[in-house]
Amino acid sequence: MAIKSLQKRLGLLILLPVALLLLFVGVFGFITVRGALFAQWQESSIVKLQRAAHQIDMKLGRITDWLQMFHQTSEGRGGALIQEWILRQLREMKGVEKADLKWEKGNEPAPSMMGMGGGRSSEGRWMMRFKKGHPFEVTSPQFDAETGKETVNLVSYLKSESDKVVGTLEVTVRFDYLLEGVKAFGWWQTEQACLIDEAGKYLCHTKIIMKKGIVFGQTDDIFERSLLKAIKEKPYGTVLGPGTPPDEVGGFYRLRYAPWTIVLFAEGDKVLAPIIHFRNYYFAGGTLAILLILLLIRSVVGKMVHSFTAISKTAEKVATGDYGKPIPVRGRD
Repeated sequence: MAIKSLQKRLGLLILLPVALLLLFVGVFGFITVRGALFAQWQESSIVKLQRAAHQIDMKLGRITDWLQMFHQTSEGRGGALIQEWILRQLREMKGVEKADLKWEKGNEPAPSMMGMGGGRSSEGRWMMRFKKGHPFEVTSPQFDAETGKETVNLVSYLKSESDKVVGTLEVTVRFDYLLEGVKAFGWWQTEQACLIDEAGKYLCHTKIIMKKGIVFGQTDDIFERSLLKAIKEKPYGTVLGPGTPPDEVGGFYRLRYAPWTIVLFAEGDKVLAPIIHFRNYYFAGGTLAILLILLLIRSVVGKMVHSFTAISKTAEKVATGDYGKPIPVRGRD
């Protein structure tokens, strides 16, 4: 159906390109900025998690340095004295509840009273040779009935030359001490985050995201499963949930000295909140601009139509010989 009205034709020819341009710019800008916001969140989450992991690793690293030093005392003179001194240093460290050296039954150390060349040693200490440099293990947090606190054990097995366990060096550390630096971060108070072990068991969390008897990744949540899979394959990274844009995003970072991983979650709408607000304001502004254009068209074209009507009527009168009064000139056209 042909549009015969000048006002409608001008409105269509002007508004259609403007509306299409605004729509294209808005959609293209939204998609571009959306990707940039997700990339920015991914980068910032890795930095946050890296700093948090460093807080725990730094405290565990101080203890493991002493454990490695203890391993170096397996041979040589003065080993017993150095071992006792290292144990004292461990017990005096902040956050350490106890440090015990236990020998396996039947493998108790024998007194070494003879020095080099058959002479008597000035130490008179109990000595035990063991294989040095054996790795240590970090247990999951457990409630200690004696202290009434959750503790973590760092266990190092002392082995003989035949690879037989002859003793155990065990250091007990308060779990809350390891988390002090992490809980001081502002994002730990406001965002969804948790610390899980290699099996997905929650060790601590910032929000009620744990259900009794359920471990991380063992639910029907596709996002959790994909995130747990990525945790087992890479030391750190980010995962986007299903949907476009994704409903959820998550980042993770694995600790160096413990088989634990810090995980950070965020809802897609929260990450995109700035661009969503901008989108709403943009389309509201675009709608307002189109309305203003309509008003301008109605105002300008209305005057033009009035002039054309007057000219047409005057022309009809002139055609019949009625010249009447001249039409007033209000412009140069």
